[in-house]
Formats: sequence, C-alpha cells, structure tokens
Amino acid sequence: TVTVSTAADKQGTGIDFLFASGATGNTHNPTVSFTGDHTFHHCMSLIKFTFKAGDGLSFNETEPAGYTLEGLKHEGTFDTATGTTAVTAAAESPITMQLGGATTSQVIILPQEVNSSLNLKVSYNGQSYNAQLKLPATPTANFYTAGYAYTYNITLNNKDIEVSDPTINPWESGDSNDASAEL
Repeated sequence: TVTVSTAADKQGTGIDFLFASGATGNTHNPTVSFTGDHTFHHCMSLIKFTFKAGDGLSFNETEPAGYTLEGLKHEGTFDTATGTTAVTAAAESPITMQLGGATTSQVIILPQEVNSSLNLKVSYNGQSYNAQLKLPATPTANFYTAGYAYTYNITLNNKDIEVSDPTINPWESGDSNDASAEL
C-alpha cells in the first residue's frame, strides 16, 4: 500500500495508477497476455475541463490563468496488491491549477463520494468566475468512479449590465433675477 496525494503539485502520470490481475505465465508458456478480463485499468478518476469564451469574452490574446476546484479530498492510499484506493483525508481541500495559456486541463483524483456540488473558480483577466459543477450520475450517482473520466465544458460569460428604469425629478425653480441689456 502506498500513500497518494492528488494535490496540484502531485498531478501527472505518477498518480495515474493502472492495475491488472489474473494474467499468468510459466516456463512452458512464458507469454503473459493482458487481454479480456486481465487488461490494465485505471484505478483513479479523471476530471477534464475545457474552457470556452462566452458572451462578451474572447480568448484571442488572453486565456484563463488558472482555476481552483473545491469539494474533493486529495489524500488517500493505493493498494498495489489489489488495485484498490481509499480516501484517508478527513476534510476536503481545494486544488489550484495553472493553465499556462491552455484552454484544457485535467486533474486525477481519488475515486470518492461527494455530497454537494463542486465549486469551480476560474481566474480570467484579473476576475474570478464561479460555477457549481453537477455531480456524477453514472455509473454511480454522487460518486467519482475509478476508471472514469468526467468532462466539464466551462463557458465563461461576462455579466450583463443591468440598467434599471431611471428616476426623473422635475426641474426645480432656481433664483429669478431681472437684468437690463443696453445697446
């Protein structure tokens, strides 16, 4: 069993655990075939993001700088003998990722149950855009399942400017004075 962290600084192929079992070989039949029920499978979950410019925005020269995802636990274990994972973190913690000019990103997470929507904060042009992400429905409701990739297409929209009906005050009377004009 190994300790796993899916924090931002640990993201990458090093935590994309693969596991296969049942494939055997011996001296008379040394070819081991990882096919059918014996194929390697992903033991972690994957969340993928695609960021798009919506109303009033253009990513021509400025892309989102990064994002913070809240609502997940990032500490756990991976059992190398069985291929199972377990969440050991007591509390949720945010994960902040930098995009470096990209409009796509992904985070590998421990498979886990979630009880409320995930909060996503996207940093773009010095502003913070917020979204609530729907929880998984398949294959298991409210659970990020091992071996599944969950894709979220995020469209950033500028807020519309709302102009309310103006209040119009009538002209008020000012001072009244007499003046003489001469030629």
